[in-house]
Amino acid sequence: MEQTIVLECQRAISRLEARGSYTRFDFGETNVGYYCDDTDSADWLRRFFAGYFVPSTTPSAHALVYSTCDPTLLALLQTRSSSPLPLGPEEYREIALNPQSLLIHRRPPFPGSNTGPPTPEPPTPEDVYYYLLKPGRKLLIVSSGTPEVRRAQGYQTIRALMRMLWIERGWLPFHGACCTKNGQGICIVGDKFAGKTSTLINLLAKNGFH
Repeated sequence: MEQTIVLECQRAISRLEARGSYTRFDFGETNVGYYCDDTDSADWLRRFFAGYFVPSTTPSAHALVYSTCDPTLLALLQTRSSSPLPLGPEEYREIALNPQSLLIHRRPPFPGSNTGPPTPEPPTPEDVYYYLLKPGRKLLIVSSGTPEVRRAQGYQTIRALMRMLWIERGWLPFHGACCTKNGQGICIVGDKFAGKTSTLINLLAKNGFH
């Protein structure tokens, strides 16, 4: 079955390269290409990254992400990864297909399921698969096609790849908030929800900070 999965994933990649919606996201000298078989999801990602990355249609990229909701391919992957043990929201399974490719199975929480008031019937987490191909640094995301899931997986994967590429080039990506006082730059660094924005707002409320 492993060989069948490899062949079907390669066919899906070829179809997306031939007919999918494509955008390359650039930052400095680093870029990630994104193919998708849903124009609306592709347009949403371009708007989401507006102001962060520069979009283009240049075909070559340092890494390539593909997104499909092909039901036949999804069913094949679900059959291969079936297990009596359910996956938790932070768990995943790896299946080595051959020395050049790897399949990862996740069931991430439904986007937004951890925010807002509780609902009588919370959305059920969906299977998401990542086919990783070393040559060309290609990553195929296979999901059910739920727009919220596709968008969340798309932007999370692109951001993670960008971060990895930056680190390879000797950069240090981090979360930060910046302001100035008397011509001096001030950078507040910390993890998510550490209080950077609150600190920045308090500083900006005082005279002399900009």
